[in-house]
Amino acid sequence: MVGFLLSFLIPALLFAYECTVQRVIDGDTFVCSGERVRLIGVDTPESRINKRAYRQKEFGDVKKVLELGRRAKEFTKRLIPPGTRVRLEFDLQKRDRYGRLLAYVYLPDGRMLNEVLLREGYASLLTIPPNVRYVDRFRRAYRYAVEKKKGLWAERSPTDKKQTFKRKCGKKRFCSQMSSCEEALFYFRVCRLKRLDGDGDGVPCERLCGGYNIR
Repeated sequence: MVGFLLSFLIPALLFAYECTVQRVIDGDTFVCSGERVRLIGVDTPESRINKRAYRQKEFGDVKKVLELGRRAKEFTKRLIPPGTRVRLEFDLQKRDRYGRLLAYVYLPDGRMLNEVLLREGYASLLTIPPNVRYVDRFRRAYRYAVEKKKGLWAERSPTDKKQTFKRKCGKKRFCSQMSSCEEALFYFRVCRLKRLDGDGDGVPCERLCGGYNIR
């Protein structure tokens, strides 16, 4: 009897929220029925100047980050203009430290916005446990966009960096400090910085390396 009830309650809890889009803040963040919603598993370039824009080096310099960020934001606005009703699915962690809802967002036509952004090339991977329910699905979508040069990758690939790095282990400890997949791999494999592989799948820094077969 308990199992029978759970089979009905669990889907209801996962899809516990429907809301109406009010405005898009960035490619991966929007306001819906008074709540700020952050898409799980994806990261779009910043569209406004802030500290984070300087850290998104996989997209280029700050000027390039902002340019690509505005394109990603416009793409999201076309998919969820104000007034759009969307359905939210939650994972294990419902809110982030800023109080935003963390969600998989379903469009009126049934597609998942998170996956659409990845597959059409307007976002990179951002895997943060424990919200990893669709990580394999997202990785496939991201790899497809990179290989097909979709969206933001039409002009460049995340590894098309002209920077070179001295081959020695420095003081960097986190993915946010890495400038490319090449550098992340060096710290992971040579410097034995295992923390870069948060989900233990052998791929460090999913946002930088998630679209490549490097195992």
